[in-house]
Amino acid sequence: MAAGDSALALKETDSALKVRPDWQQAAVLHAQILRRNSLPAALAFQQEFVARHPKSKDVLLQLGRDLAAARRIPEAREAFRAAEAAAPEDAQIAYALGLLALQAEDFEDAKAALQRALDKRHPDPDAVYMALGQAAEGAKEPEQAIAWFGKVESDRVKAQVRAAMLTARQRGLQEARERLRAIAATQPDEKRAVLQAEAQLLREAKAWRESFDLLTA
Repeated sequence: MAAGDSALALKETDSALKVRPDWQQAAVLHAQILRRNSLPAALAFQQEFVARHPKSKDVLLQLGRDLAAARRIPEAREAFRAAEAAAPEDAQIAYALGLLALQAEDFEDAKAALQRALDKRHPDPDAVYMALGQAAEGAKEPEQAIAWFGKVESDRVKAQVRAAMLTARQRGLQEARERLRAIAATQPDEKRAVLQAEAQLLREAKAWRESFDLLTA
């Protein structure tokens, strides 16, 4: 968008907000236009808007995304918490909170938020299961992580490889290899990932020769 077009668009959204000061759609558009030239200006505008209209879910979500983009994770989490309070049945917000908590390595909060996303029937449960596995792994709860990874269906190879790596540490190499060999990998990249994972397990067990033979067979 050219500078003149941006100025005109900002003038139009500003006029709309003067008529309807709580109009979230206009506020989000205004922030998006500001962001093209200045993320700090967009953030300042959104923060002022939600200070006046604290239950503005759409603006809070946009603010949270922009704060996350600016690497201001604690503030982003606060914005998403406020959005969840404004729309407590929204599973997507709980999921986003879980991912932000994972990024902050706040694994207990991540687990709680992701469980809320499941309870609210998130449309992509596999994504939530994967994130819950990562949270449990980060919280040093390997058996729970294995269980969550085991629930994933849509990205099963990736999840099962992660579960196998944890299984090796918890239950031994043999069970981990059996888990890997039970994966129904069909694509070349999937088969390669499984093979490399098994070779890595063998190397970690100091079975150098067996690892070499596996990769060169």
